[in-house]
Amino acid sequence: MVIRLLLPIAMLSVGTVVLGGCSLLRGAPDREDLVTTSYGECTAQWWLDPVGGDVPVEATQIAAAALEDAAATPASRAEWQAVLVDTQSEGAEIPEDRLEAQAHIEVVREHVRDELEAGGYPDENRVIEVWSELRC
Repeated sequence: MVIRLLLPIAMLSVGTVVLGGCSLLRGAPDREDLVTTSYGECTAQWWLDPVGGDVPVEATQIAAAALEDAAATPASRAEWQAVLVDTQSEGAEIPEDRLEAQAHIEVVREHVRDELEAGGYPDENRVIEVWSELRC
């Protein structure tokens, strides 16, 4: 009897964690933007996560500054929208109402990767991962 009463509560708790995504697993985001699209507003969030244990302080500083400074212009968003549309797999398309905001996320992630590479930390030897989440 007790198990039947606790099972729905346990399932609800697990569902909340799964649906919460990065924010529940990683804590407060390192950056959060409100993205206005032609379909409404979305919230974009990013987290910087060191890969491995010995990440140079310089790399962490570069990534943090790049994340803060990244600007998604209309032109850069349009470029990323085109890339996202071109690389979609049939059956796994990004819904139109999320495409503009997803492009915004990718512009910011790309800027962080580019700045790390310019600082001597190329993406093929990734030392910091840029996680993101989008809510529309």
